[in-house]
Amino acid sequence: MPLFSQVMSDLAQRKRLRRAVNGSHVTVRLRLQGSAVITVETDELAADASARVISEPWPVPVTSGTYGEFMRVALNFNRNALHHLACGILQDPINPGLYRLTWHVPAVARPESEWMRQLRLFGTLADKAWSVMPTPGGGSQRPRDQEEAQHMIFMP
Repeated sequence: MPLFSQVMSDLAQRKRLRRAVNGSHVTVRLRLQGSAVITVETDELAADASARVISEPWPVPVTSGTYGEFMRVALNFNRNALHHLACGILQDPINPGLYRLTWHVPAVARPESEWMRQLRLFGTLADKAWSVMPTPGGGSQRPRDQEEAQHMIFMP
């Protein structure tokens, strides 16, 4: 049973994916099923190091009202995503002005089919995140009627 970094190294060679190498750190960008473009960061020399899989970034909302809505939707998404995969929408450590769907892949050996299933699941979650997260100037993708339908009006 291989580690995730070994599976990604084999996949990059088989599919002839472009790899950005910086010392022992290797970065591979790929498009999964759907429209999700993800970036996989591994350390090929330290096989026991954890890998990181990230989605395309969302900019931080500029006003406090939209920031609150962004964080509320991100928290709700994270709660739901954790039922499927240990990932969540987190602030990018390199650029704090961005948020990304991030999966810290543990350095454990699993069958290659399981790693590929989890990678496809991450792509599905990234597509879902892009459909529900508020975009700058656009607000939430959820219709307002659906939100208002959950409120009860009290009339004496």
